[in-house]
Amino acid sequence: MLTIQNYTKEIKYLFVYLIISITLTTLITYTYSYEILYVISKPIIIEKIDGALNNNKFSFILTDLFEAFKTYIILSIISSIILNIPFLIWNIWKFLIKGLYIYENKILVKLTLLFMFFLIIMNILFYKTLFPVIINFLTQFENTAEYNPFNLQLQLKLREYFNIFIKLILIYNCMLIFPLILVFFKNIKWIYYKKYIYLILLITLSIITPPDILSLLLLMIPSIIVLEITHLIKKMSY
Repeated sequence: MLTIQNYTKEIKYLFVYLIISITLTTLITYTYSYEILYVISKPIIIEKIDGALNNNKFSFILTDLFEAFKTYIILSIISSIILNIPFLIWNIWKFLIKGLYIYENKILVKLTLLFMFFLIIMNILFYKTLFPVIINFLTQFENTAEYNPFNLQLQLKLREYFNIFIKLILIYNCMLIFPLILVFFKNIKWIYYKKYIYLILLITLSIITPPDILSLLLLMIPSIIVLEITHLIKKMSY
């Protein structure tokens, strides 16, 4: 009983340390919120013309007096949480190491480092390649040509662009993490776990996608394809 109380106490301290760390980091990231927002919005506000950078490609609009302030606050909190992920992982490892063998500890450290390295590389590729392609595709419908009867001008709110970026990055990471989780399931049990995995995926995408069935299907179908391909590759490896 005393051991369980010690573990519970240690978990409480972990949450307290994490909250303090996130709070302090948020204060720091808020001072650099403008720079962070600039990095996020680079794919839409900057374009290359004859090899030179043009900063006049796009500009955001504000329809709420507190919109910019709220966006900076949310951006600072999210940035703080991301920066504290290594701190959280280190504390979890510090908590679990007491009940692990030496070889189990080595395997856990290697898998964690490999997992973090994979996510970092894939998110960098998303920001450098996939996200600009998505933005260019969505902004190509703007048409201000004089000969065209439709004068379509994109006037995007700052908060809307920020929400789009966050949703896309969350969906992208979900599509990466679910196949990685699937690796730990044996093929013989896949038929039993499949419905639960799809249910969790459906709930997750329902939360982070716009409230319409089309957006949900456009994201759910590629996710299912990724999961099935991962399962097929794992099955062929046996």
